[in-house]
Amino acid sequence: MEVCWQIQRPASLRPGFQEKGRVKINTSSVGFFPRSISSFASLESQYKSNGFLHQITASADFSRKKQGRMAASGPKSSGPRGFGRQPTVGSAQKRTQKKNGEKDSNATSTATNEVSGVTKLPEAKADVQKQGSVVFNERNVLDKSDVEDRSDRLNKKTTEDDALLERKLKLERENLRRKEIEALAAEHLARGDRMFVYPVIVKPDEDIEVFLNRNLSTLKNEPDVLIMGAFNEWRWKSFTRRLEKTWIHGDWLSCLLHIPKEAYKMDFVFFNGQSVYDNNDSKDFCVEIKGGMDKVDFENFLLEEKLREQEKLAKEEAERERQKEEKRRIEAQKAAIEADRAQAKAETQKRRELLQPAIKKAVISAENVWYIEPSDFKAEDTVKLYYNKRSGPLANSKELWLHGGFNNWVDGLSIVVKLVDAELKDDDPKSGNDDSKSGNWWFAEVVVPAGALVIDWVFADGPPKGAVLYDNNFYQDFHALVPRKTPEELYWLEEENLIFRKLQEERRLKEEVMRAKMEKTARLKAETKERTLKKFLLSQKDVVYTEPVEIQAGNPVTVLYNPTNTVLNGKPEVWFRGSFNRWTHRLGPLPPQKMEAADDGSSHMKTTAKVPLDAYMMDFVFSEKEDGGIFDNKNGLDYHLPVVGGISKEPPLHIVHIAVEMAPIAKVGGLGDVVTSLSRAVQELNHNVDIIFPKYDCLKHNFVKDLQFNRSYHWGGTEIKVWHGKVEGLSVYFLDPQNGLFQRGCVYGCADDAGRFGFFCHAALEFLLQGGFHPDILHCHDWSSAPVSWLFKDQYTNYGLIKTRVVFTIHNLEFGANAIGKAMTFADKATTVSPTYAKEVAGNSVISPHLYKFHGIINGIDPDIWDPYNDNFIPVPYTSENVVEGKRAAKEELQNRLGLKSADLPVVGIITRLTHQKGIHLIKHAIWRTLERNGQVVLLGSAPDPRIQNDFVNLANQLHSSHGDRARLVLTYDEPLSHLIYAGADFILVPSIFEPCGLTQLIAMRYGAVPVVRKTGGLFDTVFDVDHDKERAQAQVLEPNGFSFDGADAPGVDYALNRAISAWYDGREWFNSRCKTVMEQDWSWNRPALEYLELYHSARKMWNVVPEARGISRLSKLSLSSSDCHKKNVLEYGNNTIGILDKSISSLEMKLVAARAERESLAGKFNISKEAKKRKYFMVIGINTAFSSRKRRDSVRSTWMPQGEKLKKLEEEKGIIVRFVIGHSVLSRGILDKAIEAEEKTHGDFLRLEHTEGYMELSAKTKTFFATAVSLWDAEFYIKVDDDVHVNLATLKRTLSVHRNKPRVYVGCMKSGPVLARKSVKYHEPEYWKFGEVGNKYFRHATGQFYAISKDLATYILINQDLLHKYANEDVSLGSWFIGLNVEHVDDKRLCCSTSQDCELKAVMGHNCAASFDWKCSGICRSAERMADVHERCGEPQNELWTSNS
Repeated sequence: MEVCWQIQRPASLRPGFQEKGRVKINTSSVGFFPRSISSFASLESQYKSNGFLHQITASADFSRKKQGRMAASGPKSSGPRGFGRQPTVGSAQKRTQKKNGEKDSNATSTATNEVSGVTKLPEAKADVQKQGSVVFNERNVLDKSDVEDRSDRLNKKTTEDDALLERKLKLERENLRRKEIEALAAEHLARGDRMFVYPVIVKPDEDIEVFLNRNLSTLKNEPDVLIMGAFNEWRWKSFTRRLEKTWIHGDWLSCLLHIPKEAYKMDFVFFNGQSVYDNNDSKDFCVEIKGGMDKVDFENFLLEEKLREQEKLAKEEAERERQKEEKRRIEAQKAAIEADRAQAKAETQKRRELLQPAIKKAVISAENVWYIEPSDFKAEDTVKLYYNKRSGPLANSKELWLHGGFNNWVDGLSIVVKLVDAELKDDDPKSGNDDSKSGNWWFAEVVVPAGALVIDWVFADGPPKGAVLYDNNFYQDFHALVPRKTPEELYWLEEENLIFRKLQEERRLKEEVMRAKMEKTARLKAETKERTLKKFLLSQKDVVYTEPVEIQAGNPVTVLYNPTNTVLNGKPEVWFRGSFNRWTHRLGPLPPQKMEAADDGSSHMKTTAKVPLDAYMMDFVFSEKEDGGIFDNKNGLDYHLPVVGGISKEPPLHIVHIAVEMAPIAKVGGLGDVVTSLSRAVQELNHNVDIIFPKYDCLKHNFVKDLQFNRSYHWGGTEIKVWHGKVEGLSVYFLDPQNGLFQRGCVYGCADDAGRFGFFCHAALEFLLQGGFHPDILHCHDWSSAPVSWLFKDQYTNYGLIKTRVVFTIHNLEFGANAIGKAMTFADKATTVSPTYAKEVAGNSVISPHLYKFHGIINGIDPDIWDPYNDNFIPVPYTSENVVEGKRAAKEELQNRLGLKSADLPVVGIITRLTHQKGIHLIKHAIWRTLERNGQVVLLGSAPDPRIQNDFVNLANQLHSSHGDRARLVLTYDEPLSHLIYAGADFILVPSIFEPCGLTQLIAMRYGAVPVVRKTGGLFDTVFDVDHDKERAQAQVLEPNGFSFDGADAPGVDYALNRAISAWYDGREWFNSRCKTVMEQDWSWNRPALEYLELYHSARKMWNVVPEARGISRLSKLSLSSSDCHKKNVLEYGNNTIGILDKSISSLEMKLVAARAERESLAGKFNISKEAKKRKYFMVIGINTAFSSRKRRDSVRSTWMPQGEKLKKLEEEKGIIVRFVIGHSVLSRGILDKAIEAEEKTHGDFLRLEHTEGYMELSAKTKTFFATAVSLWDAEFYIKVDDDVHVNLATLKRTLSVHRNKPRVYVGCMKSGPVLARKSVKYHEPEYWKFGEVGNKYFRHATGQFYAISKDLATYILINQDLLHKYANEDVSLGSWFIGLNVEHVDDKRLCCSTSQDCELKAVMGHNCAASFDWKCSGICRSAERMADVHERCGEPQNELWTSNS
């Protein structure tokens, strides 16, 4: 335990300096005081603050004197604040003393000094007044300059007096301060204390002086002394400053420091600037700081600082992202401009090529057919175009129209004008003699289009869409050159620029529309997710909810709980027990709080808790008593509510799905949709997801992005190639065994499917093991990947995948019941696809034994695939805001596409596989019933059974013949049509006989179609009848959303369908609002993903089933107790509990009882007394030794291991057990065993294990030692050390003390190096292949010479010793046992010091090593001979162990 250097007020100063008497000041020191009494009040205030009280008196008119500024109390520094050198101590002080002489030194005020000069103040005052009166009386005879000169002299004298007084007061103050410090130094010196601070009471945001007596320090022979420190357990604002010599007798040094306002403690050591330290006997110096923050305040301050830093970093990151986005936008814009420019150039060239034939054909006029006046014209001129109607087929037409364009009709029909009759004179040269009669020539005034090179036209007998007869120049059209045209090159350049500008504008408008649509889609998704989370939190409001609903980090929250609906119903008291961050928060669990009645008069009870800034999850359970009793822990899941706005984020889980279907690359049924959609939803919640999948030859590779070869490995007699790619944004590893098992052109349908998928499951686990993966969750699905569960538990749990838990999901129990039953046995948690389906199959023989771990979680749909706002298969995109208009357009399109009557009728849609499970007899009846009610019906689906398919073909023919305008059956699979039916139908019928989940009704609601369903499975869980399920919907924070029926017969269907169609006819406004309602309900994976995450975390909690080593009283309950500071955060059994465990505890009870029996057996065998069994020890040290190591043991006994009565005293007074640990020889009771027995009789320091000694048995011995030790002694730490390692017991105890409040801690010198795969090397690992490819590294573990583990981990080894795998190296084995257990690995180099200069140097510095050895020998080289030498150079002081208070 850390002990601060206690700073005490000197007793010798209290009677004198705290006496409330008058202090008289000698005028030889003070002189004349033209100052107000307030200056002395300031001085008095300063002295009071330092433990002194001085009262100073003066004449009554003293206060009326001119006031001036008094120097600040205390010394000043020329350097930075808090780190400057003290100018009033050391050599500077000596110079001041010499300058002022003995007189000034002796004139310092004390409690007994007489002050004689104060009485002279009135006389001095009179002199001033007198001088002033003389000046006044003579002002009539003195000139102005004399008056001003005398006034200046008077002012100068006053200023000089002020300065003199300032210096005198400063000197007086300094003398008083010195007296205080000298008294403190004398008192500390008398007590033998080498350090003190001034002022005695240290406050934040003030300066202090630190004094050190060099003669009493380990630095007495050092010329330079520095102070090095920091604040608040060395966590805040470090500093290093040099100490200077002071005036105080006795070699006292000092320096000035500033205390930060955030400090509650100052920690420091002194040193010579190199390697010699004074660290307060290894405890460091510390000074408590009063009146500021405490430790909790500082922790909160750090969190706030971290929050501000995170906000700053977030802003900086946002700015970087903005700049990156801007850069990407500019680059994209540049690329778009280049693309548009290239497209404009290509389009221009194409137009130019198309125009050339027209230019060649163009003329100025055609004799007796047409001509233009004036003949010389240019673009944008108005001209008259004359036409001789007699020249063509329009001779008898009553009207003539010109339909024209330009440049080979580049802009289509752009000129439409009616011609009028023109009377031409006979002398008109263009008319000719035969056509001069009135009515033959007609003309039209035409504006030549801008940019025209050629004018194109035809003549007609009417306007566009009204013309019947045309004159099109024999299909060549008419073409006239524009005489005064733009130069062709310039025209095409302008044309290219015009096209480019059009393309740019089109792109801009398109991007704006796309951007707006994307923003709206993102907004809708975010709003939906937020609504879903709130509904998820409020869905359990009948049991528990919070105010506010959204829990904010750093703010208080009120938890309201209704025990009426729980196991605590009727209990007189309810206690709240909570914590944060899934029970792992640094502050540990909250103390139990008794809940009180809520203010609203409901059945709820309430309590309030403050949420830390670093919380991301709030966790709690409820109990009937303060010390436990019956618990409500949500059936073993505990209550967990997310916290927002905190500085900490939940650590991501790593989930690996092993499946044989995945949409869209290899989808057969709903399983493929679930694997993809659930994985995406969990990944969007910031968790890591991988999928292991067979590399079928029938994969849809177009949906796989970035497919690359990853690696290959051998297993099962074949090479397995591994490929990696992205599917729908998910990481997928494709396994491609070269034995051809997945080169069959199909997913299912092979005779050896069971063998194929069994091989795949085993290969997937082998891939994880060899690839070095350590997932938190393995999620397998249905019979096809069910073998994962038992293969993993049988063959892989003990091979580096110990932290992994298996979750198994049943999608359909109709297939592979045997495999499903076996998977249920081995899985840690099991689910099916809806709560109601879980109840329906609960009686199944493969399910019923495992109901305690069986949960129903409803499936969701992918909102990106099924999205009416972004659906290309429907005519009008829509949301809930315009659902009526969108569905109306879709209905019209559906009727038109299928040839149905275009009418405002109710449309019933049916989208299904035609099987008996789907209720085909109910479907047929519903079709006829809809037609009877004057509705329209559309069915899309097919039957795998040819008989059923033919039956529906006949029905389709009948309906199309008799009701062709109102019924259409499409008996095939048509994805685009399914989207149109969902959007165009008013109702979607799903009359399944049984339905595990069902996605049809969920998709229907996404498109605003009202579902009509039979109450079964997932249909019951998602559809709430508008007439009968209002309360059930309200409990889920939903509104009723459809129509449902119970039976499996025609009356049942009629009951629901009649109500639905009647609602459509009778209350259209109500029906439209229902469409909006169902569309706004979220049936995506948002909520199911949250429930799966809770299940994943629940599965991971199962390792926490760790009993205490003794006194197991209530095996069904687990607790996080905070009953005292030493047990904080420690898992324990007893009355203080946090919840009832899963029913799987029954299987563990046998192990626990066996462990307890083994403990009692061991206690009897080793003659452990009842008192020893009851008491708590600090640590148990087992010294690993061998039969041939007698000399090593003797060297340990003669150095660091106490012997005889001291060994007993060590146990009783210090709580430290030390034993040599050894097993038995192969020959029981042989000579080796007898030698150990004789040695035990002499020394009594052995722990004999039920273990056979052997070269390759160290891992087994280590496991047996920890299991035995935790069974015999109830200690906080259990330590294994080799017999050639030197240990300093007191230092070791101090080292481990800082970790005593940590429940799962593993302390040592952590390492990780390449796996020793070569047989020729020392410490070869035969199972090197389990760590992956050659060259891979071991996981992080402590070096084998010394390591310590906490009680919980030792107990874990005791309980699971039969399951823990043993590697060749015992340190590797131990490290592997803790993988996945949320163990804190503490890397402390004091546990592996070298015996050369390392430990010796640290010992000189005052920082003794806890354990020392030579790395090159894996222990002390020639330890039997050198142990004494190492002990002499590296050992702690002889009495350190017995005098230490830690």
